Amino acid sequence: MNTSDPLRGLNAFVRAAEARSFTGAARVLGLTPSAVSKAVTRLEQELAVRLFNRSPREVTLTPEGQEFFSHCQELVHGIEDARALVVGASLQPQGLLRVSAPVSFGQFVLAKALPAWLSAFPGIRVDVVLTDRITDLAEERLDVAIRMGSVPDSRLVARPLGSTPFATAASKKYLKRHGRPVTPSDLNDHACLGYLLESTGGVRQWEFHVKGRRVTIEPRGPLGTGHASVLLDAAKGGLGIVQAP
Repeated sequence: MNTSDPLRGLNAFVRAAEARSFTGAARVLGLTPSAVSKAVTRLEQELAVRLFNRSPREVTLTPEGQEFFSHCQELVHGIEDARALVVGASLQPQGLLRVSAPVSFGQFVLAKALPAWLSAFPGIRVDVVLTDRITDLAEERLDVAIRMGSVPDSRLVARPLGSTPFATAASKKYLKRHGRPVTPSDLNDHACLGYLLESTGGVRQWEFHVKGRRVTIEPRGPLGTGHASVLLDAAKGGLGIVQAP
């Protein structure tokens, strides 16, 4: 094992055991799979014991490896937690953070979360740009963009924040006048308010799951817009049916 960094082999071993692969451990540690494999091999040579059974798809612990892992896991994570506390205490975030988010998300989610977040990071100032169009982060000097759905631009680094179910809804006024649809196909006979996608110019398809089968329809109606709040107000006014988070 590399004596200049005695914890490297232990860290690589614990992460590989948790991920059941050198590739998964490499992603966590920011190393190459080859570097993780070499660190584990050096550890095995030092201990004179085989810790993993290796296969092309995964690695599994040997009985000796399982025993060693049970003692090392808490130790490695404890050292990492202690290091993070020390580093975090000396690095207080400061400066301007420019964030873009959809209008409705900003109104109903972001606005409620910001006060506590800004209290935790008093050195940060946040500029929030609320828009339903897809923003260009570089051109508009944005640091973070919160987006709904998939992220087609492969140059962006994306992290999932969570998932939100969609509801298909209409006002009592509309349903009283036009009846209540029961199945997705019934929507073809109703006024459906469509959300316009700026990337394609078309409307976002409505998705349903019926008896384990995915069913989509293209909403057709008197209004289409790329602003969710406009669609909601129109649905409340009885103009048609809307599908929204």
